[in-house]
Amino acid sequence: HCMYVAVVVASACADGELVSARLDDARDILLQAEQHGAYACAPRELALARANVEFAEAELQQGRPGDAEEHVVLADL
Repeated sequence: HCMYVAVVVASACADGELVSARLDDARDILLQAEQHGAYACAPRELALARANVEFAEAELQQGRPGDAEEHVVLADL
């Protein structure tokens, strides 16, 4: 049983690290979009992306990488 628990914990950490890397990429893309005037031509899409990045950050901080990943996907950056 202990070996199984160790594998599950290691897998969760790896998933969290992967989602964290994708979230970093999403933040970078969001910043670039903002700097290039996305608010003027796509304010709704920018707001949705920003909200989903923030939700993903919160989910990741609460230890839920699967839920965080869903928000990264919904950010659609």
